[in-house]
Amino acid sequence: MKRIEIMPYALIVAETNPLHYGHTYLIQRAKESGYGVVVLMSASFTQRGLPVVTDKFTRANDLVKNGADVVITHPVQSATSGGEYFSRGAMAVASRLPFIDAVFCGTEFGDRATFDAIYRYEKTEAFHSRLKAAMESGTSYAAAYKEALEAEDKSWPSVFQSNALLAYGYYKSLKQLAPMIPLVMVERAQDGEKICSASAIRTMNDPYQIKHFCAGSPPQYKESELVESLYRFYRGLWLSSPPDLTSFAGYEIGLDKRIRACLREAKTYDEFTELVKTRRYSRWRIARLMLHASLGLDKASIEAAMAQQHTFQVLAFSDEGKNYLRKAKDSSVTLLTNFKQVKKCSLDERRFLAFEEKATDLWSVLTSGDMGRDFRGF
Repeated sequence: MKRIEIMPYALIVAETNPLHYGHTYLIQRAKESGYGVVVLMSASFTQRGLPVVTDKFTRANDLVKNGADVVITHPVQSATSGGEYFSRGAMAVASRLPFIDAVFCGTEFGDRATFDAIYRYEKTEAFHSRLKAAMESGTSYAAAYKEALEAEDKSWPSVFQSNALLAYGYYKSLKQLAPMIPLVMVERAQDGEKICSASAIRTMNDPYQIKHFCAGSPPQYKESELVESLYRFYRGLWLSSPPDLTSFAGYEIGLDKRIRACLREAKTYDEFTELVKTRRYSRWRIARLMLHASLGLDKASIEAAMAQQHTFQVLAFSDEGKNYLRKAKDSSVTLLTNFKQVKKCSLDERRFLAFEEKATDLWSVLTSGDMGRDFRGF
C-alpha cells in the first residue's frame, strides 16, 4: 500500500463574502512558507448575523481554485457569534483538526510582544476595575473594553481595527486551547489596483468593477435585498410569535421589548437598525441575537459546540487536500464529504450539525433557492 505523506498545514479563517485579493494574498503567503492551506469558511451567515451573498459551495470552490487545499465549514455556532466566541470557536476547531501547524491571519495592527502585553494586562485587577467602571456608565462592552485598554497604553486601542481584533482573539484563544500552534500575523495587503474589501465589493453595482476586484465568483445576490428579505422574515416571526430571548447570548432585560417595538415601527432593515441601536447595544449585537433566536441557537448550544464538536463539513478540496482527508480519517475528528455520512454520526454530533442545516434552509428561503439539504434525517 502506498504511504501517504502529509505536509504541514496552516489554518486560515475567512468569510470570503466574496473572495477578494486580500484573501488570496494570505493564502499565497502561507503557501510560500511551505504550508498546505485549510480554510475555515463561514457558510450561510456572517459574524454580523447577515446572509452571505454567494452560496457556500461556490465560494469554497473559488478558494480551492486560488490555492486552498481543504475548505471546511466554520460551525454556525461560532461563525455567527461576536468577539471572543467567534475567535474561540474557530481556534477550538484549529486545536482539533489534525496536522494544523500554524494559524495565518491578516492584521492591520499588532505583534506578539504587544499581544503578550495586552494578554497579561487583562489578568490584572486594574483592567477589571476599569472595565467595570466603564460598563457601569452605560456603555457597551466593546467600548468599555477599548477604554480600559487605552487607560493602560494609548496605542492599544488600535487593536480595534477589525482584523487586528480578530488576530488578538485568535492569539488569546490559541494560548488557552492550543499553545503549540503559532499565530502567524501577516500585514494586510493595502496597496495594489485590485485590493478592495469584501464590504466595499458588496455595495458595488457596476459588473465590470465587481469582476475587477473579485478574486472568485461575483456575488450571486445583492446584500441589501437579502437583508430586506431577512427583515420581513423577522417581522413575521417576532410580531406573531416572539421568541423567549433569556437564554441567548447578548440578551439583557428589556431588549426583547425594544426589538419588538422597533419592528412594529420600522418598515426597512436600515430604519430598524437606526431605531434599535443604542450606546450599549450595537446593531451587530442585536442582529446576531435575532438570528440566533430565529435558529434556536442559544448560548448553551454555542458553548457546547465549541467544547465538544468533532464533526465538520468539507465543502471543497484540491488533489493535495485528498491526502489530508485520507490521513484525517485516523484522527479524532470526522470530516464529512457527503451528507449521507451524517447518519453514522453520534446523536450529539448530529445535533451540532442540525444548526448548520437550519441556517442553510433559512438562507435558501431568503434566496428563493433550492431547498435540497446537506444533511438529512434530523
